[in-house]
Amino acid sequence: MKNVARFCCLLLSLVLVTMLIPALGEGGDVVTYTGFAVYKDDDHHTMEDSLAFRDTLEKYGIQFDVDYYSSTVAAEKRSLLLSSGDYPDIIFCGADIEWYGAQEGILLPLEDLINDYAPNMKAYIDSQNSWDYLTCTDGHVYGIPTYSAEYARDGVLWVNRTWLENLELDMPQSLEELHDVLAAFKEYDANGNGDPTDEIPLLCYEVGNGANYIELFNYCEWMFNYEFRTIVDEDGTCHMLPLTEEFKDLIEYTTALYQEGLLNDDCFTMTQESAAALVTTTDTVGMFIAGSPIGICGRDKALDWAVVEPWCDSVEVSNACYREGMCITDHCKNPERFIEWLDYFFTEEGSILSRMGVRGETYEIDENGNYYWLTSDEQDLSYISNILCYKGPSYMTDFELFHDAGSDAVQSYVDQQRRLAASHAGLKMFELPFTNEQLTVGLPIMIDMNTAFPQYMAKVMTGEYDLEASWGDFQQQLQEMQVPVLEEIIQDCYNRMEK
Repeated sequence: MKNVARFCCLLLSLVLVTMLIPALGEGGDVVTYTGFAVYKDDDHHTMEDSLAFRDTLEKYGIQFDVDYYSSTVAAEKRSLLLSSGDYPDIIFCGADIEWYGAQEGILLPLEDLINDYAPNMKAYIDSQNSWDYLTCTDGHVYGIPTYSAEYARDGVLWVNRTWLENLELDMPQSLEELHDVLAAFKEYDANGNGDPTDEIPLLCYEVGNGANYIELFNYCEWMFNYEFRTIVDEDGTCHMLPLTEEFKDLIEYTTALYQEGLLNDDCFTMTQESAAALVTTTDTVGMFIAGSPIGICGRDKALDWAVVEPWCDSVEVSNACYREGMCITDHCKNPERFIEWLDYFFTEEGSILSRMGVRGETYEIDENGNYYWLTSDEQDLSYISNILCYKGPSYMTDFELFHDAGSDAVQSYVDQQRRLAASHAGLKMFELPFTNEQLTVGLPIMIDMNTAFPQYMAKVMTGEYDLEASWGDFQQQLQEMQVPVLEEIIQDCYNRMEK
């Protein structure tokens, strides 16, 4: 556990501290901001449930009138709202800043506001060298930055530690060794229950839409961006994954796994929820792919799973800075007050409030300066998480401070494992600056491609198609879909992003 002194060292770059921040709400006018936001979770927690917001809004003389939406409809609702012209002051869940900011002019540029009214935020952005990433192609910043630890952006392999120990196996260091470990799981009764037929060496799910096992590409030599199904050379040349020989090799590999019974038979139809139910209620799974194991195995079993450390520096990782935490629209009449309020969360006191809550209510500090959560039957970690900072603003975050063994041993272990995977970074997460024309042309192609290649993979894996005999026809199908045009669009966006 890192102590208070360590946390203070993290914040030495902040040139101003909490005592310099004005209490704007005391004796001054109250400003009401309209907003659009997404519920924090399925239980529909809002900003009003957040301790950090509750304890600071009155001090800064701020009120919110926010419309909330579930995550399943938020993106569509937000786009319709911004396109209508009848949009609120604040977008609390980010927006397409390249489009609505750089091209449509709906979002306010924030760099001058940050420089003039948010000294702590500015100091932290400076310390993290984040300005270039936050700046759009037109030279402006439109999103309030949020920060986190660097993690593998998409799924990585998690292995059942007990199974490795039972069979005295080492962690695999190549795709060939991965195959051998999975084969051993299947052949040698890895769970030790006397039934050598109930093991599922590698559990995959939602394969029918191209998800999950394609993230095995994080263990190949090329740098892979999962979102755009793109692999990137060291010189910055982008290739649409289904057009490459590397993709053909991956199909050959996964076909062998499937036909040898090393993948579950129902991988094409199994949902993530069904996969999680299987892992949490049985001891029949040797590996699965996920960003964090908790969503599949649950908190109670998370310590039983270890990340399979990538053997290539090919993983795409989050860059620890997200530029779409919040956006301010041109309808906002007093953006200065809003920015000054947010600046508080870039102080030591504000950061602890947003990440840990209120001392004596959600956390405490022991005699050695270690933070720990105040949990009880009525207040478990899930409840505490729901009343901490709202899902948009995740400001300065020291995960070793907030999730160390003294407070949350499970999360501390998982974070450490995820950082281990991220240490093999090939790409930093990129958000491509599409123009409206590129979106109009490229999006239908992307949809068609993302439908076609999982179907092709499934037919090869199940033996309906022979890979060698069908590969040429599949490539011709991609040509007819104009996937090379999409590749050119991705390359152009990538080049502009790099500049």
